[in-house]
Amino acid sequence: NRHTRELSTPAQSLSPQSTPFHSVPSVRRLVSEVRVRYHNDPATATGGDEHLLSRIAANTDLPKGKSEFSSIHVVGPPIGLSAIAEKILQSLEIGNTNRIRKEFHVHRLPECCSTGGAMDEYRAIFSVASRLILSKADRASLVVFVGWEDARFDFYAAVIGMLPFRGLSTALITQRSEYGDLLHYTSPSSVFEIEGSNPARMGMFPIKAVFGRLHDKTLVQAIDEWEPVNISKFVDHPDQRTHPTINLPFKIGALTLPMLTHNGNYQS
Repeated sequence: NRHTRELSTPAQSLSPQSTPFHSVPSVRRLVSEVRVRYHNDPATATGGDEHLLSRIAANTDLPKGKSEFSSIHVVGPPIGLSAIAEKILQSLEIGNTNRIRKEFHVHRLPECCSTGGAMDEYRAIFSVASRLILSKADRASLVVFVGWEDARFDFYAAVIGMLPFRGLSTALITQRSEYGDLLHYTSPSSVFEIEGSNPARMGMFPIKAVFGRLHDKTLVQAIDEWEPVNISKFVDHPDQRTHPTINLPFKIGALTLPMLTHNGNYQS
């Protein structure tokens, strides 16, 4: 009828390279560095005290959008491996009972964690990570890793903290006598490696704070340049019988992730 108006929008022709997908944000808008703060806490050298957990909670970054930690999960060495670590575990538990009063769980690494074998390391990592999930750890949980005299095993703090939900806020209590590289960890077997500057991690490094006997220090490292695998030789390959592939556009955090899908019938 005459009271009805037709609204029309002129068709817009967009070239394949002018869509929002192909607009790469400025590097300044993305995470360009990863950092971790080492906090001097002399009590960690002798077994901690009742206030240790309060200091850790106050100096470890909260997850985005959270005003407090929902629960606390402490990961420690096998029973009897370190007297200092056992005292620290007791101090943390007393601190939670008397002061923090959060849901509190202690998870022990299995004895196989220190054999130096890659498969034993794998079993140790996933046994603890599984128990974190079964204990209802969530994105707002705090993981506290209690290291012992052999600082090589601080590696477990990084890899276990990295796994659930793409990473939980993790605090490392270390007995190391030198700072070392607190943004790079290699397992004693040398098979597993966690590197904070790896661009695939996009700055999501799980260890947010380190506590030990050394002086305060902040370690900062630039994130490496993202270099995706070159798949150009497989895209629109002239021999589609041998290479029946199609390139799928896919990005995470403005990083182009090469992805190919293969066409063909199920039987082949």
